[in-house]
Amino acid sequence: MFARGETEYTIRQTLYGLVQCTRDTSLADCKDCLETAISQINSTTCGDSKGCELLKGSCRV
Repeated sequence: MFARGETEYTIRQTLYGLVQCTRDTSLADCKDCLETAISQINSTTCGDSKGCELLKGSCRV
C-alpha cells in the first residue's frame, strides 16, 4: 500500500510526500505505523535537510 501527495509550501516551493506500508501489513496496522512515524518527524529527525525519510518496522514516510 502506498499514497503520495503534494502541497504548496511557499510561493516557490512544493512539498511532496510519500507513505508506504509493507504488503503483509493490515490497513489498521498500516495506519498506526504511519501515524507513529509522522508524529516522530521533526527538526531533530530531519534537521534542516530538504529531504527526509523515516523508516519504521512495516512502513516508511
